[in-house]
Amino acid sequence: MNNIQELIKNDALIHIAGRYEEERNKEDDLGINIFELVSSIYHRENLHSDIIAFFLKSEEKHKHGNKYFKLFLEYLNKLAPQLDIKMDDFNEYSVKREDKRIDILIRGQDNKCIIVENKINNAADTYRQLPTYTGKIGKENICAIIYLSLDGNKLPDQHAWNEDEVKFIKDHLINISAYNNKENDIISGWLDKCLTITEEKSDAYFCLKQYVNLIKLLRGKIMETKELKEFYGILKNDTNYQTAFSIKNMMDNLGEYLAQQIVDWYNEDQFPIPFHLPPYVYHRITTVFGDWHLKSSVSTPLIGQL
Repeated sequence: MNNIQELIKNDALIHIAGRYEEERNKEDDLGINIFELVSSIYHRENLHSDIIAFFLKSEEKHKHGNKYFKLFLEYLNKLAPQLDIKMDDFNEYSVKREDKRIDILIRGQDNKCIIVENKINNAADTYRQLPTYTGKIGKENICAIIYLSLDGNKLPDQHAWNEDEVKFIKDHLINISAYNNKENDIISGWLDKCLTITEEKSDAYFCLKQYVNLIKLLRGKIMETKELKEFYGILKNDTNYQTAFSIKNMMDNLGEYLAQQIVDWYNEDQFPIPFHLPPYVYHRITTVFGDWHLKSSVSTPLIGQL
């Protein structure tokens, strides 16, 4: 019993459990998400790259021309003002998916390019991935290299890069978080601003809002995994694991115990309402009472489940 009390009162465990429950409640608050509902690939890079590219393209059916794209460039310049990405270089532009195997390639006038590498699902870099891209595009043409991950903490794998490649990519890299609940993530910095210029009842607004919620949903799942990892760290102690397993077994049996307690309470003449038949436990956790009578002679079955 002392082990159980110690584990239940463990401050670190209480903190982890609180954060875990908070993240699960956030998922409930987001409601139904159409991307998660209709597709099993909502966590994969390709889906996210397709959606981002859709809103960057001026010719797409969102009907906002290049307005979303301009907001995107403003966002990049706010994150990395030293790069000074000029709007005039992209008055005419194209957005391509998987051109030269790049997730999203934005090409403006005079071959000026922005590379977007999407790591929202935390995929590992391929061998010399970013140097290969810069070699194909040409360093003189690259305005910025966007490295997008879910929390913004992932960094490019620099294995087998030479010094010049490390310096060039570092100087042009913008590391972006999809969602970290700060003003510099892609939701606050770009997608929310797109929402503000979009008619609420439009298809574009619905898609943007659903995509924002999808990113938050994915981030919540990552946070849950983090809490579970910390929880496992506490349980690796043999005594803690056995104690937690005992608590789980007791919780599993608690409903059955409480249902039986009601029956015992009635049988000990402590229940104030008379019944024709004594109560009984049904399917382990349900207490069933027979017909009971009030002065009006109304007969009603009563079922209580714990």
